[in-house]
Amino acid sequence: MKIVLSDSTEIPIVLNNTNFVDYWVNKKFNDVDNINLTVEQSQCNRVIDEFNAAWSFFNNTVNQINSAIESLHTEQTLNRKMLFPLSNEPTVGYLEKIHEQWAAFTKDSTVYELETWSQLNLDTYHDINNSLKAISCHYDDINWAVHRLEFLYKYLLLTDIIITDAYTFPKDEYKISAADTTFDRQQLMIPFYDIGRPQFEKWGICKRVVHEEISNYNNISNRLHIRIEKASITPPSDYVTDCNIAGVEVFGPNLGLGNFGLHNVDEVGFLLVKEILGNNNIRMVR
Repeated sequence: MKIVLSDSTEIPIVLNNTNFVDYWVNKKFNDVDNINLTVEQSQCNRVIDEFNAAWSFFNNTVNQINSAIESLHTEQTLNRKMLFPLSNEPTVGYLEKIHEQWAAFTKDSTVYELETWSQLNLDTYHDINNSLKAISCHYDDINWAVHRLEFLYKYLLLTDIIITDAYTFPKDEYKISAADTTFDRQQLMIPFYDIGRPQFEKWGICKRVVHEEISNYNNISNRLHIRIEKASITPPSDYVTDCNIAGVEVFGPNLGLGNFGLHNVDEVGFLLVKEILGNNNIRMVR
């Protein structure tokens, strides 16, 4: 299984080994090879606005720092080494290169214990910031400019993605079991839409695992959540104990499909942001 973007970029998916995932995949891909995922326009606009603001801030910061560096009368070799390279787009690799360059010069300028520290670096560091002070800028601002874009990629959250295929899950055709659910925050999850609360959520409010309001995914939504940041979460021991005492299964709060197969989560976030900025043509392919 994989996500395919409009430029044919592929993002592999590692599916969960559960009965629900088998059911979901077989039903969705019964007679088709791919399904379209539509991110609602309001979310697209939010991502676009956040990206444009972060990218504009980054470029302004780079240009201001480079101008300050070029105005100094230090050794030309040092000047060329310190200038930040420009790019047409903030790829993960480009941002990493900028951050490494900033960190290397800052350490060589301010960490006196390092063998690479020099008085020339320190003086240049101060000269740059004295020049930038007039426009309320600082050499270290590039650090935040990089992280602002990286955080957009790393913490990208796209909720209620519409799966635009002809198949809709009939009510009560498949009953979700505790083994289908997870406490982990996965990158691909089915949202909860039933009237009532999932068992774990209800327990968190009233510390009861048996309640008439509990509804553990009785209806399977035709939508999808994508969350780039994932986390492994252990269920609270008190919750497990209360379930055992009550004689009920331990349901997790999430119904997951799986995770992306790329280890660099920032790269996945960047690719999806880039797609939203462009064609917003995301397909899931079996």
